[in-house]
Formats: sequence, structure tokens, C-alpha cells
Amino acid sequence: MSASHCPQHRHYIVFIFISFIIFLFFFFFFLSFFLVCCSVFYSAAQKLVLVQQRAPETRRFRDAFRDAVLAWVSGCAFRQVVLLTGADFTQRRDGQLHSSPLRFLATPACGNLPAKLAALNWTELERRDQAAENADPAGIFIPGGGYARQFYHGCEGAGVPLAVVVAFCPPGDNLQLAFYLGGLITGSRRRTRRRRRKR
Repeated sequence: MSASHCPQHRHYIVFIFISFIIFLFFFFFFLSFFLVCCSVFYSAAQKLVLVQQRAPETRRFRDAFRDAVLAWVSGCAFRQVVLLTGADFTQRRDGQLHSSPLRFLATPACGNLPAKLAALNWTELERRDQAAENADPAGIFIPGGGYARQFYHGCEGAGVPLAVVVAFCPPGDNLQLAFYLGGLITGSRRRTRRRRRKR
């Protein structure tokens, strides 16, 4: 009887095949803990780098991912960093219900950026009570904002000029809000460039 027709040989092949499938399963399972799907866009003409995070990071490695992004941002020495994030609109205060869904935060390294945004009718994120409303010691509360709050504090400590733009939004499809937010950011950059050219 040839080796190809031997029952033991068949069992050996089946065992190798099953072992390979199990290996692939655990390989991609553990690999998923370390990977975060992101897209990076660069425009030399606009002097702009855009990083779009398309999937949430794994909670277990959130701090490591945030620190890696912070190290990259600090090393690149960008003139201005803007983080766009959503927040749970059901967690708004009464005073936030009848106003713009947008809020902003800015680190001290941004200089007079808060004053410029206030002149454009932007509203700074209201501080909240730490004990009563689950805010951090600085009174910052961004429900559903991922690691935005921790990234803000990291940039604050590293001297990175970071502006966080928070949009209160419901769960689901927020495509229109995304276009609206992108238009506001683009319009603000254009107005800033015009002022620099006039100087």
C-alpha cells in the first residue's frame, strides 16, 4: 500500500491542517489587539496631515496607542494639532441643549487660539463638577470621546499645541455632522491664512 493511501498518513495531514487553522485563528485574534485601522492623508500644498482612525482601539492597549500617537505628534513638531471627537448628546447640560453642538478645548501652547475661536462664536467646553458629574480633576468631561480627554492632558504636559473639537451627536449615522464639522475647520483655516497674508 502506498503512503498516500495509508490511513495514518491521512490522519497526519488532517492533523496538520487543523493545527494550521487553529494557529491562524489565534494569530489574527491576538494581532487584533495591537492593530488600529487608520488612514493617513498628506497635502504638501495645504501643509496638512490628516489621520482618520476608522476603528476603536482595544481598551487593554488604549493607553499604549495614545502614548504612541502623542510621541509621534511631539516628534513631528506640528504647528497646530486638531483632534475631532464625538460626545454622547444625551449627556448634555440644560444650557447646552439650545446651543451649537460644538465645543472646543485648547492647550496653553495654542496661545491666543481660544480668543480667535471665541471671536468666531465657538464655545469652549464647559467644566463640570468632578464628584457629581464624573469629570476629571480639571473638570473636563467628554462622554463617549474615547481617549480624547487623556490625549488632551498628555499634549498639555508635553507642550503640544492641541485643540480638541467636540461634537455632541447621537449614535448612528452622523455623516451630515461630519461634513458640517469639516466645513467649519476648513473655513477657520482659510480665514487664518487670509489674516496672515494681510500682515
